[in-house]
Amino acid sequence: MMYRLFYVALIALGCAACCNEELIFQDEVEVTVLEIVPGESYLPGSVADTLRGPFQYRAIGIYHGYATAVPTVRPGQLLMGFSCDEQYDRAFDAETVSLSLDHPISLRGVTVLAGENLLPSLEQFSFQDIQVYTSSTGLEIIFLEGFFASADIAPGDYTFTLAGMLDDGTLISETTQVYLDF
Repeated sequence: MMYRLFYVALIALGCAACCNEELIFQDEVEVTVLEIVPGESYLPGSVADTLRGPFQYRAIGIYHGYATAVPTVRPGQLLMGFSCDEQYDRAFDAETVSLSLDHPISLRGVTVLAGENLLPSLEQFSFQDIQVYTSSTGLEIIFLEGFFASADIAPGDYTFTLAGMLDDGTLISETTQVYLDF
């Protein structure tokens, strides 16, 4: 009898009701543009006035969410923790995301015109020069030292324009101005 109670308790602990966290896009994008300084932390949404070296450009959609119980049971849920599966009501379509500048720049001798999508031109760089991440929630680009060795960017005010579509066809656009002095 004692063993039965033990096994019932063990099964009950190993199975728990699952939940989903529904995240609702708020039609806003939070942009962070900062120089990379080892050991320093930053607040999301911070934008530097001037960039003089390696920097990060990050644009993440703002989602608000809530958890809902789902009447299903997964064996071992308790053993894996109580995290909820994230479900986005609308996500970025990574194929439509573009990033452009309002001035032309030269990357390894190839001119990227003002307003032209910069992302295809970045593919010629190695992971040690530049790191590009796209996801269903946004875009992150880390411009490292190797990028600046082969980029010709005149000092001045530059406006970064992020554009893209959500999977429901909604167009998203966000601009950020930064002074570049490399």
